[in-house]
Amino acid sequence: MHIRKATNKDAPSVKKLITHVLEGEYHASHKVFGTGDLDDIHASYGSKGEVFFVAEEDNGVVGTVGIKKEDEHTALLRRLFVESGVRGKGYGLKLIEAGIDFCKHAGYQKIIFRATRDMKAALGACEKKGFKLFHHFVFDGCEMVKLIYML
Repeated sequence: MHIRKATNKDAPSVKKLITHVLEGEYHASHKVFGTGDLDDIHASYGSKGEVFFVAEEDNGVVGTVGIKKEDEHTALLRRLFVESGVRGKGYGLKLIEAGIDFCKHAGYQKIIFRATRDMKAALGACEKKGFKLFHHFVFDGCEMVKLIYML
């Protein structure tokens, strides 16, 4: 498994992976997490303090994570998805580590991750890496969880 920065050439594979996971496993959550940002990864994640990583296995995208700037001190960890067939191998943890390392070098003080309550694998991986529960809320009919990581 190899983690690297995504390019726009990855956009179709990234969007397919994320859409497949959302529709197959989190159908009710799909409306909360649109996919418009995935059509042009560079435009969506290419500003200073932002990045999108992919995990590759056998030249195919099997995992993703993005970092978006919320404000001068806060980054958002987004799009943490791992293909179901390769889960349990630590790919999600490695993607989170890549995001945390990027945020440290970018000078952020904290990272926020939001997910629906049923995204247990992503929430569990973030908690394993040191994210702490910060807030629960309801958005568009879905119960959301907000985790925070202090750098």
